Amino acid sequence: MGEGSRLTVYKISLNRSGEIHTVYTQSRSQSGALRNAVRRLERKLDLRGGALLGYFSGSRDNVKIEEVMKR
Repeated sequence: MGEGSRLTVYKISLNRSGEIHTVYTQSRSQSGALRNAVRRLERKLDLRGGALLGYFSGSRDNVKIEEVMKR
């Protein structure tokens, strides 16, 4: 496996209307980690898939992504 195939553990903090949701996820990229986190939050809030993608699209300052560990 090449360097690009390594998984990284990310801590994603999503601010939805002042309510902070923290998700830990593994991905090969920050964008993939964000997609994973948003999907998990949609399931947690019992929302349809894709309902929050626009909300966390980068147009607002409501996402914090931290690299926790490379595997």
